[in-house]
Amino acid sequence: MFLRDKIKDKIILLQYLTLTITLIVMIVENIEKIYFWQMILIAAFLLFTFSIRNLYLYNSEKFGKASGMIILLDIALIFLMMRLDSGSSTIVFFYLIISDTTINFSPGIGLLTTILSFSAYVIHTKIELGKVEALAFVTKSFQGLVPFMVIYLFLYVVKYVMKQNEIIDRTLIKLTAKTLEQEMTYQELKVAYEKQEDITILKERNKIAREIHDTLGHTLTTVIVETEAGKILLNKDFNLALEKFDCAQDQLRKGLDDLRLSVRLLEKGDELVDFKTSLESFIKDTQKHTGLIIKYDIDLKGDINLQLRKTLYRALQEGITNGIKHGGSTVFVFKLEMSGKSIDFLLQDNGKGCSAVIPGFGLKAMQERVKDLKGIMSFESEQDEGFILKISLPHISRSVLHE
Repeated sequence: MFLRDKIKDKIILLQYLTLTITLIVMIVENIEKIYFWQMILIAAFLLFTFSIRNLYLYNSEKFGKASGMIILLDIALIFLMMRLDSGSSTIVFFYLIISDTTINFSPGIGLLTTILSFSAYVIHTKIELGKVEALAFVTKSFQGLVPFMVIYLFLYVVKYVMKQNEIIDRTLIKLTAKTLEQEMTYQELKVAYEKQEDITILKERNKIAREIHDTLGHTLTTVIVETEAGKILLNKDFNLALEKFDCAQDQLRKGLDDLRLSVRLLEKGDELVDFKTSLESFIKDTQKHTGLIIKYDIDLKGDINLQLRKTLYRALQEGITNGIKHGGSTVFVFKLEMSGKSIDFLLQDNGKGCSAVIPGFGLKAMQERVKDLKGIMSFESEQDEGFILKISLPHISRSVLHE
């Protein structure tokens, strides 16, 4: 829009400059003629109508019919002025009318104006030449046709360029709006995903709190029952009573061990979340909130240290986010397994893919994390063939890390 308006403003300025020069030339050529003042009045009217069209009518919603009628009137007046002009400067007014209609109307209207203007010129030429040979008339007319057509074709190209720039501007505005909308959605998803791990931890802690309550409640209830039974049996069967007290003592030891384990897990916090459970929770919540289909196979044996867990979790998060944002993916296949001394990660989607993968901020950050852990990361993609993300990390257990 900006470029189109800039080009149009330059054309209008050029038209006014041409009008001014033409009027000066016409005054010089006809200053001593008897019809001089009539020509000046007609020229002033043309300047007035040109200004009204460009400053008022073309900026209004309904300018077509009014401007069209005025242009037809202008062509008639230019023809009349040409008849009065002793020089040849007034033909420039025809060129200006062609310029005006071609730029501000459709190319078809511009062509029609060109034909009407040229027809008026041909009639003037015929009257001026009088009874001459047909060849001379045709030659004169053809010589006049060339500038008419050159001017129209040049302005047609200018109009086409302006139209293409307008289309490009509108497309860029739509793309910008769409990109902003996608960025907002992406940021919302990213924030939600970043909170997902913390939410999972809170869920797991609540689960442990419930387990402590249920376990100790059951244990203490059993102890009370055993103790009451032992008290009753003291005077009846001492050995059986001792057996009941021993059972109650064992239950107390077991309950104390369970309590110590739960407290230790709560103190460590980051270790309490089962990694597989965390991944499954993330996948299920993602499916629930996005409508995606995520088929997964998580086969983990043994413990995995915190750095590995975070890297793999973030890789799954980033891979799904990129698939949604860039690939329009609706189906994902996720596989995570331990093979030998490595952990192999695979995420594949059904998105539109691309012929050349250019890593963005997310993929670069992922590559850095994998590199820091001495791992290998690769991706594969073809146009309309989806995207495949592969990561292989050396397995480091929590115990090794602590040592």
